[in-house]
Amino acid sequence: YFDRLYSRDQPTYGLLPSSEIMQFLRESPRQGKALDLGSGLGRNALARAAMGLNVNAVEAAPVALERMAGQARTLGLDGKVRGIPGDIRRVDVGAGPFSVIVAATSPDHVPLVDCAAMLPRLVSMLAPDGVMFVEVHTTDDPGCTGEGPPSPTASAVQHYFPPGQLLEMCQPLLRIVQYHERLEWDDTHGPRHQHGKAVMLGLSHGCPLARV
Repeated sequence: YFDRLYSRDQPTYGLLPSSEIMQFLRESPRQGKALDLGSGLGRNALARAAMGLNVNAVEAAPVALERMAGQARTLGLDGKVRGIPGDIRRVDVGAGPFSVIVAATSPDHVPLVDCAAMLPRLVSMLAPDGVMFVEVHTTDDPGCTGEGPPSPTASAVQHYFPPGQLLEMCQPLLRIVQYHERLEWDDTHGPRHQHGKAVMLGLSHGCPLARV
């Protein structure tokens, strides 16, 4: 499914991070390693590499990894981004620790039980001063409610997060500095549609608040 999605001439989701993730990246560590889960065409991974991080980018769709590698060469970032093919639940993501981990709308593409097992494993890979960004679709999403235009990729979402569920899962693991839920419009993949989103920014317990 995602091979077809990422084979389109028009880059699915675009080539630039969302304004929210871009702001997070500006305030994140600029040295060390980063991990990107569900990297797609690499819009988040390439932005972090451009800021100085060495990025391990995990993606299940081979065509997306190929196009990301080509874009890295074009941007002079070849060698800064390592594409890792495989399922985010099981693949060896590479050696940590990671200064930055981003899981943007990838935890909701696996069953809840797998996500619950995956989050502690990811946090264990964070550097002592590391930061982690997680974004998921919520039960307010039209793909879940059936009200309003759904995303063309709604069928790939395996778990929509009820209000507060992502926060409840992450609070024992991280120092949460930002959490919010919202509805947003999106026109980066198909006709304009809405998403319900939950967004969490957390720090390793040893990370100073001034880092973000």
